[in-house]
Amino acid sequence: MKINVNFPPGKRDFGDYGDSVEPVEGVVLVDSDYLKDRKVYGQVVTTFRYGREEDEVMGLQFSRQLYLALDQIYPTDQTPEKSTLQDKLVRKLGDSAIPFTFDLPENAPPSVTLQPGSDDQGAPLGVEYELKLFVADNKEEKPHRRNSVSMAIRKLQYYQPGPLIRQPSTVVSKGFVL
Repeated sequence: MKINVNFPPGKRDFGDYGDSVEPVEGVVLVDSDYLKDRKVYGQVVTTFRYGREEDEVMGLQFSRQLYLALDQIYPTDQTPEKSTLQDKLVRKLGDSAIPFTFDLPENAPPSVTLQPGSDDQGAPLGVEYELKLFVADNKEEKPHRRNSVSMAIRKLQYYQPGPLIRQPSTVVSKGFVL
């Protein structure tokens, strides 16, 4: 199996600036002999874990998964607009490299991880993002481990302070009779 996912260097963190979110961009390289009339799909999944794994009993789970994006990457009808970094990666990897872009919703929560204590076991609490690319006949098909590749990404939230505004204040004046 030959599936390679390439990100621009240092680009596993994607910023949320309040009014816009950086798109998840990358390049996937798939061996055409391996595809055999199948398609390449990509999805961005966020996992919200709000309870410890050892407390999960009788089918009760303390985590939720949200599928934020699911698209067919190859073959597609339209040619996606490539960023400059994707263009450089495609030139480096060859014409069989396929660029992809996922837009994260603005209301998606930022990545947060609460570090577990020394005696805690299992996955940490918080919000985690994962980019998964897989080869399948259709997008409803559950991806097999040998047909997929996944990597953790982070959505970081940045705050841009506005111009300094005068803090709220009041003036109280009281007259005294002498």
